[in-house]
Amino acid sequence: MTLAYPPSSRSSKVAGGIGEAFGQVSDLMAGVWAAFEAAVSEAEAENAPDADGEVTVWITAERTDDVDNTDSLDLLPRETPAERDARIVASYHDDVDNTTLAAEFGIHRITVLRALRRAGIEPRAPALDASRVHDVRAFYEAGHTIERTARHYGVSRGTIYRFMKAHGVQRRR
Repeated sequence: MTLAYPPSSRSSKVAGGIGEAFGQVSDLMAGVWAAFEAAVSEAEAENAPDADGEVTVWITAERTDDVDNTDSLDLLPRETPAERDARIVASYHDDVDNTTLAAEFGIHRITVLRALRRAGIEPRAPALDASRVHDVRAFYEAGHTIERTARHYGVSRGTIYRFMKAHGVQRRR
């Protein structure tokens, strides 16, 4: 019987705390694998080989939440969705727009809107005011599409169409 647990050098390649956590998990798994190998060796010693010379070993394990040394793993805490939503709401109340929030949290803009709605907040529509005419015109005239311009300014295509019409920006055809 051949058992293999490939040791990983990935923990040294991953940056910061994630690398340390991965290394700790890898060390823990190596310990679990060693215990597994010992159990298999013991079971093989107690059982006779079959006609092919193989030993069939059945190993059972029980799941337990009673871990003796929980301090050995200092894993990075994972933020719950409720905690993330609370941070989104707090940032939103500090007048951070939806698109910026999405970029900060590494999530989609729609996910930000859903988090705000779950908190009972009807998101304000991002507005393009007259002071942005020059910026929007320059961005669009630099060859960007309506869709790209809308994404860049965090608004819908319809908003860009209406904005351009209201401020006399000619559309390309």
